[in-house]
Amino acid sequence: MQRSVNYDTIAGVYERCYERTDYGPVLRFLLGFARGGKSLLEIGCGTGQWLSGLAEAGHDIVGLDPSRNVLRVAMEKSLQPGLIQGCAESVPFGTGTIDRLFCINAFHHFSEQGRFMAEAGRVLRHGGGMLIVGLDSHTGLDHW
Repeated sequence: MQRSVNYDTIAGVYERCYERTDYGPVLRFLLGFARGGKSLLEIGCGTGQWLSGLAEAGHDIVGLDPSRNVLRVAMEKSLQPGLIQGCAESVPFGTGTIDRLFCINAFHHFSEQGRFMAEAGRVLRHGGGMLIVGLDSHTGLDHW
């Protein structure tokens, strides 16, 4: 049975998940992945945890998420105007316009994963890179 989470409802408490686990290794890996990319796009950006780390390192970033309320939390971190409400299956960018696209702990939420993959391939520049990190918090069995 697949469980669903309404992120608009839990937006105010979502960031507590970052208090339980040391995500430093993920951020360090992400910073290495971002190196050399001018346009960085996170799909399923949520409250902007990863975008904040990239912005602090001097990267220009854009985040896409379907939840209006988690984007509001991200805006409180001064990440706007780099935040867009939208879905992974219909990325609102032109063909070949993104250098680095990443998705952390969100892929399992996408309703049409194949369509997302096609969209990612469409918006990435030739030679661009895509990174997907997946930890399905619903299973409770995954470890970093």
